[in-house]
Amino acid sequence: MDAPVEARGFAAGLMLILATQAEAGLADAGGWGRVEDVLISLASSEEGPLVLQGCRAMAWEVYHRDGAEGVSAARSLASKGAVCVLLSALYRAHQVFRADATRDSLDLIVATTRALLNLSVVSDNQEAIAKGQPGPGLLLLLRINLSFTELQSEHPDHAPTIVRLSALLLQNLKGNPANRTVFYKAELRGTALREAELEAVSPSLPSSHPRPASFSTSNGFASAVGSPWASGGGEA
Repeated sequence: MDAPVEARGFAAGLMLILATQAEAGLADAGGWGRVEDVLISLASSEEGPLVLQGCRAMAWEVYHRDGAEGVSAARSLASKGAVCVLLSALYRAHQVFRADATRDSLDLIVATTRALLNLSVVSDNQEAIAKGQPGPGLLLLLRINLSFTELQSEHPDHAPTIVRLSALLLQNLKGNPANRTVFYKAELRGTALREAELEAVSPSLPSSHPRPASFSTSNGFASAVGSPWASGGGEA
């Protein structure tokens, strides 16, 4: 019989504490490889609190392991299926939010977007995120960026953070030449949808109509973002 959700969450949290306090603790936890297996297992769970814990911890690992180790962590997590797991969790959280805008769903959207952003410091992961399922990931992220740009006044504790993280992530994805085609297709699709919307409603839009956050690539790739435990606004 599976252990209760609270017990599984406590055990995973204890493992992460052991891994981050000292080399001896990391060895006791089974090394980073074992820790990553546990984090992906949590993020793949059907239980929201465990998914949230797994996503936050993945973002934490990539950011807080020094230099090349952080890049190695991003590669290792992706090789174990983290991109698909995170996109699936993000998709489900967004569906829940659209049906019932709960704080839990907002917390999870923040956590999954931050984890994906931190994984996107690796170029191979950028392509996997943009083309991954469900989605493809690029369309899912564009949809989230746009929808929360329009919801910032309604959800001031979460929406600005979601907009900022998703814009940084989109910046990283767009800066990768391997994603040119998928961005071009998304642009064509977006243009067609926008034209259909304009035909269905008023022929003019107010000047205050909100726009999605820009994700110019002029400054190159955005860096990984730390402090994933914060659930709401403010810089991560």
